[in-house]
Amino acid sequence: MSKDTVDLSTYKVNMADNLTVRLATFLVWLCGKKPHIFIAPNIACKAINGYKHTPQKGSDEVAKLRSRYGRVRAILRKTHKKDLIVEPGIGMRASVDDADVGIKSEPKYIKKFNSARAALVAVDSLVDWKKVPKTAENMPFILNHNKNVGPLLKEISTPTFLAKLLPPVTKEDEDEVKP
Repeated sequence: MSKDTVDLSTYKVNMADNLTVRLATFLVWLCGKKPHIFIAPNIACKAINGYKHTPQKGSDEVAKLRSRYGRVRAILRKTHKKDLIVEPGIGMRASVDDADVGIKSEPKYIKKFNSARAALVAVDSLVDWKKVPKTAENMPFILNHNKNVGPLLKEISTPTFLAKLLPPVTKEDEDEVKP
């Protein structure tokens, strides 16, 4: 067995747990056996279902497993203080430590936040809140925008705030700039 493999036959699945819990538990177990190793969803499906065969990558049961990534991530975070790290085309794994989460997970969420921020600013620019009728139905939204949303949008759109969301410059970035 190579250094990048794990004997999955040593994993003891608890079939009393639901599929989502089984996947989260398996990823934590795998992280303890071989940190940083990714596992393909169809191999994980085999392990958590106790199969002797390996399901096809495009099978319905593997698709069902993939559809639970959000819930698996929630379990990993709440129960195990880990994150789910997914590399498309490669596989998934549980995070190993703080550095792993800070370097592998957090930058992806910063990117998502920045996209959501830009979309919110764009949609807010379509509304002239002075023209929204001041009806009983609309007033909670107008007041919330004036007191909370508007000032927050202004703050998160400043160059200073946006600069804080930029990824750090790495040695590889610096080497690309040099002639």
